[in-house]
Amino acid sequence: ADLHYCTRNAGQDPMVDRLRALCDGFPGIHLEIHDSSKGQRLSAETLSTNGRSAAGAEVWFCGPAGLGEAIRNGLRAAPFRLTRFHKEAFQFR
Repeated sequence: ADLHYCTRNAGQDPMVDRLRALCDGFPGIHLEIHDSSKGQRLSAETLSTNGRSAAGAEVWFCGPAGLGEAIRNGLRAAPFRLTRFHKEAFQFR
């Protein structure tokens, strides 16, 4: 499984080290950090070109509604078919 984590600044985000430590304990989990301070953004394109087969994949998304919709719409236009796109329903205030 691939876990994608978005942060404004990985060097200042305490969750980055914690996630790395947790994921290191599970060889089947690949952690990908997207650091916006370095211009790294999560998108449908980055999900579909990460070097692994995306055909039949499931995406479980938790984050801002706008980003979720952009990723879902981008993946719908991709040349492969997702098995499932699950999005947590909440809004940041």
